[in-house]
Amino acid sequence: TVPPIAWSHFDPRSERYGTLTSKPFKLTQPWAAFLLAVGPFETTRVELVDAASNAVLVKISGADTRTFTPPLKNTETLTPVLMDLQPHQGKEVMLRIVDEQAGSGWGHINFDDFRFYGTKPAF
Repeated sequence: TVPPIAWSHFDPRSERYGTLTSKPFKLTQPWAAFLLAVGPFETTRVELVDAASNAVLVKISGADTRTFTPPLKNTETLTPVLMDLQPHQGKEVMLRIVDEQAGSGWGHINFDDFRFYGTKPAF
């Protein structure tokens, strides 16, 4: 299981940003899914990171057009997102939630309900 992480902040005038990283955990399932609402930027994203090398293995950002298309862009509506973990089975990884969007634009990130699946879930 993923160690619990929690972080919440919303202020549209805010210059605040940051990174939240889980403790390392071993990937034992081929799929993961979570809910995400994010600004349309590369600077707001969720990353799966190799714990040993700190290399980003999988990244989903607000700029990812494969995942976020209108009307799911620039909304507070949480959207289901899939992560294919098959190439990374058995690795020690960390989950990293990144908000590097300072200044103008809607840059905050909403993240919830991260779960592992033995088979590809359908949403």
